[in-house]
Amino acid sequence: MKKYVLILLAFLSITLSGCAIDDDYCGNGSYVAEQLRPKVDFHPNQFYVNNLEPSGFTVIHNESEFQRRVYGAKYYRNEIDFRYYSLIIGEVEIFDFQNIIDIIPIYSEACNSRSDNILEVEFKVNRGRRKHFVTYHAVVPKSNSDFYRVRTEVRYYNRY
Repeated sequence: MKKYVLILLAFLSITLSGCAIDDDYCGNGSYVAEQLRPKVDFHPNQFYVNNLEPSGFTVIHNESEFQRRVYGAKYYRNEIDFRYYSLIIGEVEIFDFQNIIDIIPIYSEACNSRSDNILEVEFKVNRGRRKHFVTYHAVVPKSNSDFYRVRTEVRYYNRY
């Protein structure tokens, strides 16, 4: 009888300790992703990615691709350790704004290789008359999944 109880307990502890079927994020939660800091001569919002679809994004996994595809990357040479991190970079068209107050990237890392890593980017802007493509980026840990999804949201504030 003890043998069956021990087997049952071992089975339950193994099955309950892993990810649940509907829990693709394994308790990692969402967190504010790291961003590159502005330099004296360059701000990361000025990044331009070659061959990027309008309002699209790409994930860069190594330094040579970063230097080759991203205008402004030379200011950040070797600042991202691509052995452990990837760079999600994209752009979104924002209408009726004056200036950017803040860009906040919130990241959720997938637990398994079949799920999407999700980056939610919130743009806080003052209302105005500008229409412009704005570049965003996030430095995120390498993941088990090669699938990424980006959602963007623009929040407007009245200018004071």
